Amino acid sequence: MPPLTRDLLVSKVQPASVNPALLIEELQLPLHKQAAALEGLHSDTVKTAPLLSGAVTAKLIAAIDADCQEGSDTIDGGPDHQLNLTKSELNELLGPAATAALWALPRAFDPSLPSTAAARVFLRRYSPATRPWIPFHCDGAAVTLNVALSDDSATAGGVLLALTAGSVRSIPRSAGDATVHDSSLLHAVSNTTEGTRYSLVVFVGEARAREGDLMFDGISGATGEEEVRVLREVLGGQLERLQQAREDLGRLSNERGWSLAAAIERVAVRYGAPHLRPTAIKRQLEGGNERAEWSARTLVKLLREDLEREGGTTFP
Repeated sequence: MPPLTRDLLVSKVQPASVNPALLIEELQLPLHKQAAALEGLHSDTVKTAPLLSGAVTAKLIAAIDADCQEGSDTIDGGPDHQLNLTKSELNELLGPAATAALWALPRAFDPSLPSTAAARVFLRRYSPATRPWIPFHCDGAAVTLNVALSDDSATAGGVLLALTAGSVRSIPRSAGDATVHDSSLLHAVSNTTEGTRYSLVVFVGEARAREGDLMFDGISGATGEEEVRVLREVLGGQLERLQQAREDLGRLSNERGWSLAAAIERVAVRYGAPHLRPTAIKRQLEGGNERAEWSARTLVKLLREDLEREGGTTFP
């Protein structure tokens, strides 16, 4: 972990003591993510306000505690400890009043957001023994709605950090508080050392295009065909844990009218995840990074989702 990132996430230094420009530099973000982070740093558009009652937050916490699932996080390949929900499932848990209040927030934040914008919804759980923190990243959504389901005071650590209004800042929140921001906000969650932190996250729409978002813009230094070749090479080994990913890739490669090379780049750009490019995964494997296998499985999972989204095909 880079030193300034470790200072903020693990050592928990005062956020304002860290130079935000140096933090962005050490993260070595893709060019378009650097531009987004700098845009977010020099704006002050993060909004936080009370939204959900204690009764509603308790229902959401009970839902994830009853059915928490462990997948691969698109940010760093680590276990995500979350519960994915459909929009209708969330609405049922919220009830009519809270539903209306929640879905009004993204459009109030960004009136240009289409009423038909797709939404991705999930509940997250952080704890010392599961998912203690999440590194700095920019979301791939046009608007993010992040609702605290637990008080900051209920945990040691687990604080939302963001680069906004010219500095690195903590965003203190009570249970039920909703934070709304766009895709330019570089943010993270600090190490949770005691207690359990819960949140509801809603991604609405797609992040707006910025310079550098073009397909195969040279960030990875590899062509689409090279990324495909490397992916087959990475999954062609004998690691038993990658067996299912190998089988899935074989079926994906036979899909007509859908480009595996283009899908790899869509995944990397949509989720702001250059570490999911096969050339990056190969470097992780060669460097002995234990998260490389997580990244490989996550990439194939997201390629399956891309096929269903772009091609209208249900993956077997």
